[in-house]
Amino acid sequence: MKYLTNNRGVLPILVAVLVVVLLAAGGVAIYNVSKSNKKLPQTVVTSPSPRTSPATSVSPVASATPGPTDQQLILSALLAQCVAGQGDHLGSGIAPEIQGDLAKANVTCVGATGGTSGYQAILQKSSGKWAIIYSGQEPAGSAIGVKYGLPASWYDPSHQ
Repeated sequence: MKYLTNNRGVLPILVAVLVVVLLAAGGVAIYNVSKSNKKLPQTVVTSPSPRTSPATSVSPVASATPGPTDQQLILSALLAQCVAGQGDHLGSGIAPEIQGDLAKANVTCVGATGGTSGYQAILQKSSGKWAIIYSGQEPAGSAIGVKYGLPASWYDPSHQ
């Protein structure tokens, strides 16, 4: 048998293939990590330095102008109903009781000649607007109470 002195065998070829595969896998992994880092928003969280107190620091976020409160919107809806009924303005001291998207108020509507009328109004908030769902001198009946899911003390279950 003749032995070749230059024959190195299969081992160097396998090592070369293994090195190429490892380099390719490492390259793919680095590419995926850098690609996912570009998708994520970068947020920097900093804590105040000892020299800066929260009372003296300036907030970079401008505060939005506050909109009308629910109570103001309710009073506006009640005023519109008062004016539509030939009233001039609402009486003082109207304090709506608000429970979630429902409100109840005892209303005094003052006419142009000074005459007054009083009634109870129940309102419901939908899409940011308050609408009157009941107004009258008697408590709302059970049909309205059940339909709108009013608190039990807001309607008369014995009245339709």
